[in-house]
Order: sequence, then structure tokens, then C-alpha cells
Amino acid sequence: MGTINLGRVSIVPRGAYDPAASYERLDLVQYNGSAYLALRQVQGVEPTDGQDYMLVSAQGEQGPQGETGKTGRTGKTGPQGEPGPQGEPGPAGGPKGDRGEPGPKGDKGDKGDQGEPGPKGEPGPKGDTGPSGKKGDTGPEGPPGASAYELAVQGGFTGREEEFNRWLAQAGNGSGGGTAGAGAVPEKIVEAFIIGGGQAWVESDAPTGYYYQDVPVEGCREWHRARVIIQNILDMPYVRAMEILPTVETRDSCIRVWGRKQIGAKSIAISVELYSEGAGSGTGTGYTLPVASADRLGGVKVGSGVGVEEDGTISVDAAGALGEAIATPDEVNAALDQAFGEKGGGEDGRQL
Repeated sequence: MGTINLGRVSIVPRGAYDPAASYERLDLVQYNGSAYLALRQVQGVEPTDGQDYMLVSAQGEQGPQGETGKTGRTGKTGPQGEPGPQGEPGPAGGPKGDRGEPGPKGDKGDKGDQGEPGPKGEPGPKGDTGPSGKKGDTGPEGPPGASAYELAVQGGFTGREEEFNRWLAQAGNGSGGGTAGAGAVPEKIVEAFIIGGGQAWVESDAPTGYYYQDVPVEGCREWHRARVIIQNILDMPYVRAMEILPTVETRDSCIRVWGRKQIGAKSIAISVELYSEGAGSGTGTGYTLPVASADRLGGVKVGSGVGVEEDGTISVDAAGALGEAIATPDEVNAALDQAFGEKGGGEDGRQL
């Protein structure tokens, strides 16, 4: 069944007439107190009863004026208000007169003093690079530069030059405490810093007199093996003077560096090579196990009469280890003769 469009079928109130508005059929507008109904689309035409609008209700005649009401009672006098501010003074004198005719041109005056320089202008755009000039003559040979030892002294090193050279030689053979064997490829290399200053170091709870510092190393895990390389060779004397151990302890996300002294304010730039467990077959370079003492961790030697199995078990041969320490009967008798006199020790003079 087809659809029939009946268009607008109800009146739409549009309020007061607006010359800029567009009105549709059946729009109801108010104009000069009367109401008009639009008969078709219209805009800018004032409502009048005709072909565009139909007068719906006309404004009535004005009624007669009503009688004057009775005068109301006088209200109570209110409180006195605050005095107002003083007014502005009036204009002085009369109005300004007309401008007179310009006088004759005077003689040229003396040259005035130079004014202050103006502000600096913005820099102009960079010009094109000029052509290269001719190569100049070779200059005289400059003075010799400072040696590595002299640079270290300028940086605060106080040792002798032969000590510095010995440290440099040791650093050339391996400046880090590595555990990966020769030919092993590191899983990851991370740049880090051993921070200077006492606050970065923590005194160990163990009675060893050591300090440690946890250096953040991204990607480090406790099962990694690490090799630390001092990036600047001139930092090696400081590392050795502070007795920083060449081996480090790997932990999750950091390495633990050990030392006998708290390093000064100078921070040491390092590279940390991380190796997976089992990488390489050697024991690394640049590290010598110190000899153990009463106040230092280190290595010990196995003496005679003591054996070490492949699994690390230590066993003692009593006969071999203690045989020489047990006295024979003749040695016991000789000791008694010396203490109590020859043939002493019993009424019949028998020896033990």
C-alpha cells in the first residue's frame, strides 16, 4: 500500500516574529500584539493579513485608564547611609582655545649627542660555506704530552711510577675478573658504573672487613658468570688502591662488587660481559687467587697425610699424618730420665 505525505497538519508556535527567520506553513508567530498563521514558506516579510499570513487574533484596543489608587502609608525612615567618596575636582579654567597659526621656520640647531645603541638584532640566516683555503705550512712541533703516569698523578694517584707501570702491565693481561674460558662468546655486554662515594658501599656482616656494592646490570641473573672490564686504563690504579676484588658475584639484575676499602668520590666506568653457565672451558685471565690468612679469604695447600677426593671430600691418613707425632717407648723413657733422674720411676729401678 502506498504512503501518502500529508505534510504539516498541526500549528507550530514560533514565538515573536524574527525577520531573519524562515517560516513554514502553519507556523504561528506574534507581531505587534497580534497572532499570525503562516500560509506558505516565507522569510523577511512582516506579518499582515493576506496571502502570506492569516490574522488569527488581533490586538485589542487599549482600555481606559483606571482610577488613581489611594496613597499608601509613609514608610519608616531607613538608617543613614555611609558618606560617599569625594568627587573628582572639576575642570580648571575655561575651554581650550583654537590652535594658532604655525610660526616661521627657525634656524637649524646644533647637532645633538649620539643616542644610545639600539637592541641587538636577531642573527641572520647562516650563509653558504665558503671555498676551502689553501693548506697551510706545517707548524712547529709542539711540546711533548703528559704520560699516562703524569695524567694519573693529576687525577689524584699518589703511588710511584714503577708501581703505576706494573699495574698497567697487569691490566693489559686482563683488567676484569672473568670466569669464562678463552674463545667464549658473551651472551650480553652491559655498560655500568661502580659508584664512588661512601654511601654506595655497604659493610659486610661477615667478620672479613670487606665492603660491597650492588651495581645494576640489566638482564643479569644469579646463574650467569660475569667478566668485568675497566673501560679506562687510567682507572686501574684507583681500582687496585681501593683493593677492589677482581671477581664479582652475579645476582638477579645486578652484580655485587667486593672491596677492602670504600672507593673515593671517583666513579669507575665498566663493561660487564655476561656468560651463560657452561660457556667456555678455561678459568679466565687477570685473576690470581690470594693466599688465605687469618683476616683474608684465599687459597690453601693440601699437606702430606691429607687427601682430596674428586668430589671435594678431604680425608686424613692417621698413620702418615700422625706417625711422626707419636713418641716411641725409648723416647718416653729418655724423657722420664731427664725429668726424674736415670733409673727412676720405681722401687726396683725398672724403666717403663
